Amino acid sequence: MTFSTKNNQKRTNHPKRLWTLVFVVFTGICSSCQYLSETDPVGSEERSPIRVNVVRPEITENPVTTMSYFGTIEPRSKTSLGFPVGGKLTRLPQQTNYQSNEILAELDHTNILDQRQSALDQLDQIPDTPEQSERRSRLQDSISELDRQIELRKISAPFDCIIEKVQGSLNGFVAAQRPFISVIERGKPVVRLKIPTRFSKLLDSSGSYIFVMNDLAIEGKLKEKSPVETLPGTVTLEFEIVTELDESQFVFGQSVEARFSIPTEKPGYWIPLTAVQDAGSGLFSILLANPNDDVYRVEKRLVDIAETREDFVFVISDLKGQLVIKDGTHRVVPGQKVQINLQESKTGLAPVINPE
Repeated sequence: MTFSTKNNQKRTNHPKRLWTLVFVVFTGICSSCQYLSETDPVGSEERSPIRVNVVRPEITENPVTTMSYFGTIEPRSKTSLGFPVGGKLTRLPQQTNYQSNEILAELDHTNILDQRQSALDQLDQIPDTPEQSERRSRLQDSISELDRQIELRKISAPFDCIIEKVQGSLNGFVAAQRPFISVIERGKPVVRLKIPTRFSKLLDSSGSYIFVMNDLAIEGKLKEKSPVETLPGTVTLEFEIVTELDESQFVFGQSVEARFSIPTEKPGYWIPLTAVQDAGSGLFSILLANPNDDVYRVEKRLVDIAETREDFVFVISDLKGQLVIKDGTHRVVPGQKVQINLQESKTGLAPVINPE
């Protein structure tokens, strides 16, 4: 009987355990449903699309591009001077500034002056007659040669100049063909700078260009292009400064910024800087709102940027007819549905024109 009672108790407890298990499973399912309803009341496809501002950029043909390079203020001319013959220095520059053709240095030519005076005395004693014409002619030729020898022992300023350096001392000996005086031309300086060869071909030799020196804008005209590349892919350009400058306003060798405005060869589109994203590895991207059935979806597009100016960038990628998300790009991702708010595409950039 005892055995029979225990067996009946087991039969009686089995349904209770089963119902308890069913209750636990049902409670778990209900909890899961409640969690899903709280976290995702509407599926991602059923959410209300976010509204974004878009612009439809217009193509710009042959836009003007501004590029900056740095050069230096240089004298128009600079040279080193020496004597074609050797001798003792009897005169050296005693000041800094000289006018053109002023004597800068001399070699001792006392003996030549004595010979010249002797020849002049002889010439005065020979009568000017047909019989003595040949003798007089020889003396005159001798005097001309002595004058030439005297000039070989003088150095004159080749232009209005500033003495930059003198390597020699008074009464010292200087060798023939050895430059020992360096001079630089006074007056209007020039700007010299190195730029890429491909870019130099776009510069107009008859045009005027703007340079910035100590916050002062000055005008210059292209004077000369080096016939050969200074470095591979680089040429040196020389610009004559047109703006009147006082010598106190500049120092030779100081840096200046050259700003060139030229038409580019490729058309493109001005878009807001806020539309551009850093795609990494030196690449840039934008987000487009593309129509898809009855909605717009976000698409990512890599672009090539040619220039940045103020709050806009110039993109040379093809964006014809595209809707560019203007701002708030951090709020959307590729593939997301959006509503668009089309805004007018205005850069507000004034055209850049070379000064005439």
